Amino acid sequence: MIKKFDGQYTPVFSIVLLGLLTNSPILAQDVNRLESIYITDEIESAQEVQSKTLGLQDEVSSDDLEEEVAQSLDDVLKKTASATTKGGPRSIGETPQIRGLEANKIFVNVDGVSQTFFFSNHNYSHLAIDPDSIKKVDIFKSNTDYSQGISLGGGMSFVTKDGRDYLARGEKAGSILKYSYEEASNLNGQAIKTFGLIDKGDYLLSANVKDAKDIKLSDGSTLRNSEFESLNFLSKFSFDLGKARRLKVSGELYELEDDSPLNATLDPPSSLTSLQGKTNIKRHAATLNYISTDINGLVYYSEQFNKQERDSDNRTEERNIETIGARAKKKFKINDELSFFIGSDATIDNVTGKSSNENVSDYPDGQITELAAFGEVNYKVGGVTIAPGIRFSDYELESKKFDYRDVKDSNLSSKVLINYEVGGLNLFSSLSQGFNSPDVQEVYATGLHRPGDGFFISDNYFVSNLNLKPETSETIELGVEFKKQLFSDYDLLTFKASGYKSVAKDYIDQEITDYAIVDGKNGTTQFVNRDRVSLYGQEVEIGYLYDQLEVRANYSRNVGWDESREIWLSNMPANTYSFGINYHLDQYGIKVGYDAVMAMRQDRVNPNTLERTTETAGYTLHNIFASKEFRKGALEGMTLTTRLDNLTDKSYRRHGSYIPEVGQNFKLSIQYKIKHF
Repeated sequence: MIKKFDGQYTPVFSIVLLGLLTNSPILAQDVNRLESIYITDEIESAQEVQSKTLGLQDEVSSDDLEEEVAQSLDDVLKKTASATTKGGPRSIGETPQIRGLEANKIFVNVDGVSQTFFFSNHNYSHLAIDPDSIKKVDIFKSNTDYSQGISLGGGMSFVTKDGRDYLARGEKAGSILKYSYEEASNLNGQAIKTFGLIDKGDYLLSANVKDAKDIKLSDGSTLRNSEFESLNFLSKFSFDLGKARRLKVSGELYELEDDSPLNATLDPPSSLTSLQGKTNIKRHAATLNYISTDINGLVYYSEQFNKQERDSDNRTEERNIETIGARAKKKFKINDELSFFIGSDATIDNVTGKSSNENVSDYPDGQITELAAFGEVNYKVGGVTIAPGIRFSDYELESKKFDYRDVKDSNLSSKVLINYEVGGLNLFSSLSQGFNSPDVQEVYATGLHRPGDGFFISDNYFVSNLNLKPETSETIELGVEFKKQLFSDYDLLTFKASGYKSVAKDYIDQEITDYAIVDGKNGTTQFVNRDRVSLYGQEVEIGYLYDQLEVRANYSRNVGWDESREIWLSNMPANTYSFGINYHLDQYGIKVGYDAVMAMRQDRVNPNTLERTTETAGYTLHNIFASKEFRKGALEGMTLTTRLDNLTDKSYRRHGSYIPEVGQNFKLSIQYKIKHF
C-alpha cells in the first residue's frame, strides 16, 4: 500500500481553507475594478502571434481541459494533433512527445520554468504538474519562437491560472470547491481554491489532493501497482507597480506517491520483486516575474526529487535535479510595420543520484550550465510578413568525478518565417534550425546498467562518451490557411494544411549491445550520435462554426527514418484522424459534445533488430461529454461536467507503449464557486 502523506502538509492546507472561510475580511480590501489594474502582456513575440495564426502552434485551453475532465498529461494533450504521450496508462509513466520527438529532445516550460528530463522512458521523466491548475498549454511544433527555448524540434509551454482568471467582471473575491471522479482508476480528487483582488493586485491560494486505485484496462485486466496519491499546493500573487508595470510572485509544492514498478512503462510479474518498488516524486518551485509593456523578466528556482525503493531488498535510489534559471526579453517597436525583440536566458542544473550504498550508475552527479541570447525581427509590408531570428546557445557539462573532463560547445541557430496574406488566404513558409545539448547522464553514465540472468546473458554496463556531440536540426515547413464566412455573420469556415521535413544531424540515441556468458565479456550501453535522421509529416485541419454548433476534423502523420542505419525511428506515433462536434445551449448553460479518434496501424518498426518496439494495431475510440452551468436558483455557481471515454470499451494499445490502455471510463467533475462581496 502507498504510504499516506501523514498530515505533513496540513498547515499549508489549513491556510488555503482559512482563506476560503475568511476571504473577504482578510484579503478583499478596497480595490479598483479588475479591468483597471491589469496590463496586457505586449511583449509576446511577433513569431508567437504568427505561429498561432498560421497553425505552427497549437493551444490547449482551460475549457478544453474541463471538457476532458483532465486528470493526467495524456488528457491534457488529447485534442492536439502534434503532441501526444507514450509510456502506457500510468500517469507517472507518461512521457510527452511532439511530432514523435520525446521529452529529452524538446523544451518544456511551466510558467517559464524550464523542466529538465533525463532518461525519457523511466519514472523520473514524469512531468510534475496538476492539470486542474493549467490555464493553457502552447504547443510549438518547431523552433518558431526562440524566446521559449530551443530544442531539436519545438516544445510545450504550460501556463497556470492566476487569481484573476477565476473572477468575472465586477467580482472582487471568491472561492471554488471542486470534486472529480474517474471510474477506471476509482480516482477521487478534491480541490479548494480561494482568490481575489488585493490593493493593486490579485492573489490565488490553491490545494488539490487525488487518490487513485489500480487501473482497469481495456483488455479486462487490472493493472497492478498503478495506484497513486498526489497533492499540489499553489500560491500566486500579482502586484501593480504603476506605469503599466506589474510584479508576479508564485510558489508551488507537488508530491506524488505510487507503487509502480521501477520502470513504470512495464508490467512485470509480482514475483520479480527486483523490478517492483515504491516511488515518491516531489517538485518545489518559486518564481519572480516582472512584466511591463516592453520588458518581461523572470528568475526562478526549482527542485525535483525522485526516490524509489526496491521491494526485493529495500534498496533506495534517489535522482534529484536542482535548477536555477533566468529569462529576459525586451520589445522595440519602431513603427506599425517594424518591431524587434532581444533577450537571453540561462539555466544551471545540478544533478545528483545516490542509492543506499553507492552512486546511481544511470544518474551520475554533475552540472550543466546553459546560456543563450536571441533576437527576432518582425517586418510587415502590404500583405507580406517576414520574421527572421537568431539564437546563440552555449553549454558546459561538469562531472563531479575528478577523472572526467568537462564537455562544452556552442551553436548559432537561425530561422525565418514568411507569410503572404490576401483576403482570407494565408500562404506561409518557415525555415528553422534547432539545437539540443547532451545531458549529464548521456555523457558521464558509467557502472552497472542491468545484471545478467546468471545462465545465458552477461551483465550490461554503461560506458561514458565524452565525445558525444550536441544534436542539430533544420526544419522546413510549408502551409496554407483559409478562413471565410459562408452564409452569415454567425458562421466561419477554417482550413489549415501543412507539411514539414526536418533533418537532424548527430542525433543522440542509446546503443545497447548484449553478450552471452560464453562470449566471455559483458554487454555495454552507451549514448552515441547517429549521423543523419529525417523526420517528416503532414497535418490537415478543417473546422466549421455556425452559431451554437462547432464541428472540427484533423489528420496528422509523423515519420522518422535513421538514414545512417537505414531503419525506422520506431517510436513515432501512428497516423491519426480525429473528429469532434460540440453544441452550445448558451441560454441554458449547457454544452454537449462528441469526439472520435482513429489511429491507423503503425508498422514502421524494425523487427530484424533488438528493439523492443513492435507494430501496433489500429483502433477507433468514441467519447461523449456534457456540462451544465447553473446560473441562478439554489444551485447558482455550480458546474457539473460528465464524460464517457472509450464508449464502446475498445481494447487497444498505444504505439510505443507495452501495456493496454484504459477501457470504458466514466468521468465526473462537480465545481461550486462561492462569491465573496
